[in-house]
Amino acid sequence: MSMASETHRWIRWLVLLAALVLVGGALGVWYWWYTRPATPPEVPLDGLESELADILVETRAAVLAGPGNPEAWGTYGRALRVNEVFPEASRTCFEEAERLAPEDPRWPYFLADTHLSMGNREEAVAKLQRTVALCNRRQDMPDAPRLLLAETLASLEHAEEADSIFRQSLSVAPENARAHFGLGTLAFSRGDWPACRKHLERCVGSPQTRKKACAQLATVCEQLGDKFYADYYANLQARLPKDVGWTDPFLNEHAHLSRRKRHRYRIVDQLESQGQFAKAEVILKQMIKAYPAEDTPHLVMGRIVAQMGQYERAEEHLRIALKLAPEKYQAHYLLALALFRRGEVIWFAKDGDKAKANALFEESAVLSRHVIAQRPDYGFGHMALGLTLKYLGQSDESLAEFREAVHCNPEYAENHFHLGVALAERGKLKEAHYHLEQAKLMAAPNDRRPQAALDKYFGKPKS
Repeated sequence: MSMASETHRWIRWLVLLAALVLVGGALGVWYWWYTRPATPPEVPLDGLESELADILVETRAAVLAGPGNPEAWGTYGRALRVNEVFPEASRTCFEEAERLAPEDPRWPYFLADTHLSMGNREEAVAKLQRTVALCNRRQDMPDAPRLLLAETLASLEHAEEADSIFRQSLSVAPENARAHFGLGTLAFSRGDWPACRKHLERCVGSPQTRKKACAQLATVCEQLGDKFYADYYANLQARLPKDVGWTDPFLNEHAHLSRRKRHRYRIVDQLESQGQFAKAEVILKQMIKAYPAEDTPHLVMGRIVAQMGQYERAEEHLRIALKLAPEKYQAHYLLALALFRRGEVIWFAKDGDKAKANALFEESAVLSRHVIAQRPDYGFGHMALGLTLKYLGQSDESLAEFREAVHCNPEYAENHFHLGVALAERGKLKEAHYHLEQAKLMAAPNDRRPQAALDKYFGKPKS
């Protein structure tokens, strides 16, 4: 072999060796980049509430103790996000969680939520599409990511894509108010008034959509030349309380990390609107412990556990609330209602103690009258008194209270329902039908009582 050939052979080996070193180095850099122990962002704690500062310190410490744990990163990010502080830091946390666990749909979803809070809708769409793709691989994933994707696409004027996604959701859950509202809004934007009305009327009973749906329905009915309902929905919208936010199974994971009082009450309202009372109860237990001298946690706890059928617990919390703030009419009203429900259970129990039930009804009536004396225009006070008087055998007075309840607060299904039933029982069927139809229109999608009453007194509609 010639010297030149030998030299060329060594040069080739050296070049190959150099290439291998470069590739190995690149792989090493890649491996280091994707396995490096990142440092969690440190945020200034000065000026934060002590409870909030504590949870941020605690969740950041968990990341420092396990920098390769996606749950630790995600929990720190959620603590930042739910308390609405330092969005850039929460985004960093969710990005790291996603890097460590790329098949978990929660991390791109939380990233999308953070992007939306920062006004980055295009970036949010990409993350939501990733979330939906991951959710489609599982059987137990919620529909919230798909609906949020549709809403975000609609806000970016991608109407056809949004419409398709909303309809897909309705094919699975025909009563989904969020999907109906999305389709109604799209129909509104293109001036399809009949379709818009059809979808938005399915939203009037949802605490998440009723106020904004009524606002749009007033305009829609005016466009359709229906002056009566244009005025009706305009008046209803003016009376209704602010809509609560959507309850999201993914975002509910944040709830236990919330430390700002107003955020915790907002989460409780959202959970209550979806019937997730046990989760709301967990938050309220924390708040009762954190604020023992405040009446509101006990007041809300009484309201929540009463809806769980735990009337004696409700009474206990509401009496504490009354002791702490005897001037508040809400505690009197809720206690009146809890006592009435307790009495009703006893009344219908086998071998129930009618005397005990009557004593509860009498105390409930006293509390309701106290509420009405303080707030004559509070419809729920009149409703509670009407319910009690019915059991006390004062049917004329009961009917009068139900009428007053509707007069004061015609925006609530509960008032129309009880008035409609009372009227039907007295044979005033035309008037009863109107109020039961109003109750049906305004009732939550899962409240079947108005339709059951219509079927009872007017017969089931022919198929």
